[in-house]
Amino acid sequence: MIKNNDYVNILFITICVISCIFIYGKYRCDNPDFKDPLQIKIPIWDLDGWSILHFFTFLYFGYLFPNYLFLAMIIGILWELFEFFYGYFKPTFLRGWGHCISTDIIDKDNNNIWWYGKISDLACNFTGFICGMYFRKLF
Repeated sequence: MIKNNDYVNILFITICVISCIFIYGKYRCDNPDFKDPLQIKIPIWDLDGWSILHFFTFLYFGYLFPNYLFLAMIIGILWELFEFFYGYFKPTFLRGWGHCISTDIIDKDNNNIWWYGKISDLACNFTGFICGMYFRKLF
């Protein structure tokens, strides 16, 4: 069953998650010696700690809003596009919220960007959402 306030709840949770990511990015920029535990690579595909966070975020969405797979995937795709363009174009009005000097990751252009869109994150989003739907049916 689809409820009108589901859209409001999805938007609210999405804004909260994105706000947390930006705050984390600001913290990283303000603390250049900080070693990001989410940058640790997992020896499968191009997965890392952020991939796990994607999985659990979408597991939560799938559990709470099992009827909104399409909307959740659109949100995930838009986020990955944002990460790609943010990492590529490095807009100055967002300086200090992700592209800054850091000692734990250096991209190929040596610009210290940790914003990067990954196809594997979309796979983690989908898998997490499906698992959330399954857990909701179980419980």
